[in-house]
Amino acid sequence: MKSGYSDVPSIQEWLLSQIHPGDLISADPRIISYTEWTNWDNFFSKAGLKLELYLDNLVDKIWGSEEGRPPYPSDPLFILDTAYAGLSWQEKIAAVRQSIDSNKSSVLVLTALDEIAWLLNLRGADVPFTPVFQSYLIVGTTWATLYLPPGKSTAEVVAHLNANGNNEANSVRIKNYTDIWNDLQYFNEDGDRVWLPYPFSYARGASYLIYKMVPEGKAVFSVSPVLLMKDRKSDIEAKGMQNAHIRDAVALCQFLSILEEGVAAGEIWDELSAVSTLQLLRTAQSLSLGPSFGTIAAFGPNAALPHYEPTFETNRVIDDTSVFMLDSGGQYLDGTTDVTRTIHLGTPTNIEREIYTNLLMGCIDIASTIFPEGQTLSSLEILIRAPLYSLGLNYGHGSTHGIGFCLAVHEAFNTTYHEHFFGSQEPGYYQDNEFGIRLENIVTVVKANVTLGSDPNYLTFKPVTLVPYDSNLINPDIMSKKQLLWLNDYHAKVREIIGTEMLWQGLTNAYEWLLRKTEPILT
Repeated sequence: MKSGYSDVPSIQEWLLSQIHPGDLISADPRIISYTEWTNWDNFFSKAGLKLELYLDNLVDKIWGSEEGRPPYPSDPLFILDTAYAGLSWQEKIAAVRQSIDSNKSSVLVLTALDEIAWLLNLRGADVPFTPVFQSYLIVGTTWATLYLPPGKSTAEVVAHLNANGNNEANSVRIKNYTDIWNDLQYFNEDGDRVWLPYPFSYARGASYLIYKMVPEGKAVFSVSPVLLMKDRKSDIEAKGMQNAHIRDAVALCQFLSILEEGVAAGEIWDELSAVSTLQLLRTAQSLSLGPSFGTIAAFGPNAALPHYEPTFETNRVIDDTSVFMLDSGGQYLDGTTDVTRTIHLGTPTNIEREIYTNLLMGCIDIASTIFPEGQTLSSLEILIRAPLYSLGLNYGHGSTHGIGFCLAVHEAFNTTYHEHFFGSQEPGYYQDNEFGIRLENIVTVVKANVTLGSDPNYLTFKPVTLVPYDSNLINPDIMSKKQLLWLNDYHAKVREIIGTEMLWQGLTNAYEWLLRKTEPILT
């Protein structure tokens, strides 16, 4: 069962079907958000059940000290240079303090790991695929304290944060990770207001235990200012994101050319070998930190599962009899990538071509639209779904998510489009037990050139992902001339930008493949 799907019960609904009135329920209050906890408590109370605050994590107690328990990651933090980050942490914290003052608060408690990493220009390796680190951060109007597990800090990190400095406003103290539970209780003076992040988009907000440790009446909930700051990339971050996507596209195109040639030559390829080969090619690119999430490499019926990841038990051979969907991404010091392409190495069915083409038409329609500033995800989403709707088809996942800068591949954003927003556009269709097709580009929001009117606040999307679409799956006869012109222009940019980088890297075979895949379609 996967939360959020229409035929899947919520956690509390499922629990209610398994237990009896009078039973006690608990959850770890350190990892359950305040909002989740209170919603669950209200739900269970109506059913005669009690949600108990219990500070021991029962899964941890089951693990105990048994051999084989994986240790917590011990990798130390590393500094993300301002050459990539754009702004110093001091500049970022100064802006946060302005927000604290505007919110009439005393301190801001940050709990989202990507927000802490972004704010302090630090990265780590505590979470697979996402370069963040276990931490809390409290920012006051003239001071800040970072809470870290033992062994995470280094002399370089201490110097970076000026942690031993005398000027509190330009330093960040470092304390033990668990000290936060005591420190939160000190904010009990008259006038103290403790700003706790409220859940928003992909951000879950402060945990229930954070809330409980703040003195009664002192907590104030609002969306984290850091969430809103980091979803608007700086000029340097925006340039880095585009550069990272160029190198990433080279690796992906190189892989697709190798796969196509190999299958045609009778080589045995499967989903797992595709994952490992692509990862090697990506990590060979400069500034690479590895993949940004577990690669979805899905052939035939496996592609009908939107979030499928291959295992030894499910691994399928890739051949020319069905579609192959590849959703993957990379982490780089100068950006994060996420791209999905679906290809067919043989002769696709008419239905596969029609669905693929309508998905592509949705990608083109939303990417080429011009809109006034202030439009939201919900107000524009019909553009990406409408061509698929015309077939009487739909998909059950979101069409857009934000993307971080050398951070989370799924990043919270305020849902209102603005310049230097970076995020995905990804329609799909999944035919149970048969095939699945998804297309995904990362785009950024830029100023639009409008022919009439004097309002400068019109925006449009600029594709950042530069990877060819599969002409084998495109039916140009059902596309409009405007859509075909957009597609030809896109492929011309792919050929120019990615082709130039391929030649610079000496990848002549991949370049020849790229030339074939970006041939214009006659309009």
